Amino acid sequence: MDKERFSDIMAFQDRLQRRVKEEEDTDIKIHILEMIQDCIVDASRRVHKENVLFEARQRGFEETAVLRGLRVLRREGLIRVDDEGFISLS
Repeated sequence: MDKERFSDIMAFQDRLQRRVKEEEDTDIKIHILEMIQDCIVDASRRVHKENVLFEARQRGFEETAVLRGLRVLRREGLIRVDDEGFISLS
């Protein structure tokens, strides 16, 4: 295999890895949004972050992945987190 072909294959593999990572990130965001909706039980339409983290652990998600997902969702404007740690959907 020549160097050019090898470089092309490596570049393709890198693109695939980035795509898989993007899809994983999207999946976790969807799951987090579902968990937030499932945890909201009262008229305030908000849930404490610890409740979401507890639910995530029950569903087998790693806490670090969920915290990262919450930060991304907040940055994207899909959720709001107040000073008391309550999360609401935007």
